[in-house]
Amino acid sequence: MLQVDYLETDTAYQLVSVRDTIRLVNKKKSQKPKAKSQKSLLKITTNIQSNFDIYAPLHLTFNTPIKSLDKEKIHLYQYFDTIPKEINYTINKRDSIGKRFEIVKKWKPETKYEFTIDSTAFTNILGQHNDKINEKFTIKSTSEYSNLQLTLIPFDTTAVFQLVNKEDKVVRTVKAQPNVTKIAYIEPGEYFIRIFLDKNGNGKWDTGNFLQQLQPESVFYYSKKLTLTKNWDFEETIHLYNKPLIEQKPKEILKIVNAKGEIQESNKKRY
Repeated sequence: MLQVDYLETDTAYQLVSVRDTIRLVNKKKSQKPKAKSQKSLLKITTNIQSNFDIYAPLHLTFNTPIKSLDKEKIHLYQYFDTIPKEINYTINKRDSIGKRFEIVKKWKPETKYEFTIDSTAFTNILGQHNDKINEKFTIKSTSEYSNLQLTLIPFDTTAVFQLVNKEDKVVRTVKAQPNVTKIAYIEPGEYFIRIFLDKNGNGKWDTGNFLQQLQPESVFYYSKKLTLTKNWDFEETIHLYNKPLIEQKPKEILKIVNAKGEIQESNKKRY
């Protein structure tokens, strides 16, 4: 507040002292509108890469469980020359809580696709919606892969082949066929073959149940390491019982447990 004193003539034409006060007011700065909060958005991650595998579905992973989805807002396009055309697809839930989904489509090699999710296509259990995403990708050429043909002796209707890597992790799973079982479009590399007998037909290996007196499902290994190169077809004949089970697992992926309970790889002779 400011005060100012000065002389002024009154109605009788006499000089009198006058005091005025001035109040200063600070002007508030104008506030910019807040940007849209990223925390309120439902986050989506995908497995899409610019060069995409011909055998792989599109995977969608969310940070929170999904309550609902609007398929009309999820679009898949295939390019014909330079012109995109919307095509059909199948969407499946990959878990029990709704955080993982997959888009299934039979891809054409060396073909360009575009995948778009409109905003609000997915709603999570908190009522949050996704932001729009748009990704383009091209399917790899078939010449980039190996193909494997397996013959099982004796054939077992419950047999399931598993292609595993050097960490003994499953890469592909295929049910055995009576004559030849084909595993197509394999990334070049080193692999091993594991077979289990799926007695209950659920498509996965079961450990058994002590209380129900159920034994673990039988597991076999093809003792040979496979080195697969691109643009080649490989054939292997597997005899389930040509070696005792304890000798079947290849030494490259054999693991032993030491006295401390630690798992170690072993290239030593098995006993």
